[in-house]
Amino acid sequence: MFDNPASTPPVWATWPAAGPVPYRPRPVAAGAPSNRLAIVSLVLAVPGLYLGVFLIPQVAAIALGAVAHQRITTTGQRGRRLAIAGMIIGCVELVLWVLLLVAMVALSSGPGPGSPVLG
Repeated sequence: MFDNPASTPPVWATWPAAGPVPYRPRPVAAGAPSNRLAIVSLVLAVPGLYLGVFLIPQVAAIALGAVAHQRITTTGQRGRRLAIAGMIIGCVELVLWVLLLVAMVALSSGPGPGSPVLG
């Protein structure tokens, strides 16, 4: 069948036949458990972006993230990145809320309608 050089077999036709690849689940590292305060810190920080709740979840996320980070470094638990993410998101939200509050106060304290403009 493949005597003609124009009809040489494709490369895959010369490979040996292989059976199905057996499924091998990935091993799960049986290490220290994740720190729950780190998880709570991230859970408090993320919805604050969308819900528009001022001050309470952000401060709680920063405080719990700091406590979780300290415990993680002393006990060797997992969740360091979760704690750091909770602290960073909480800080960014807090700064954005303060800037928004300052802008609202600055814009509302200008001369109102009917007040004389000093110049």
